[in-house]
Amino acid sequence: NVPRKRVNEMMLLGERLSAEEAVTYGLANKVVPAAEFDAAVADWAQKLAAKSPLLMRLGHDAMYRQQDMAFDDALEFLRSQLTLTFSTEDLAEGVRAFFEKRDPEWKGR
Repeated sequence: NVPRKRVNEMMLLGERLSAEEAVTYGLANKVVPAAEFDAAVADWAQKLAAKSPLLMRLGHDAMYRQQDMAFDDALEFLRSQLTLTFSTEDLAEGVRAFFEKRDPEWKGR
């Protein structure tokens, strides 16, 4: 989260941020030279595409749904989501593929 005073400054002054500042404030994840940009994006996309779409969706949804919950409520919710995740065929396939040293074949179940 960007500190409130920094957000106020950004809104009031409207000044541009450098790439490094954007990373510092959590507005960007990484800075790469322009010449390496396409390769960095392709690498990131390839890593994401190799993941189970189902498990990525479950994780994404859980992360955002618990964000504003009280700590105890968030823990209870996340436990239920973890139980759901462990019941999927994709999780079992991911574990099997890991131990068999092969790429997983996701089914979306």
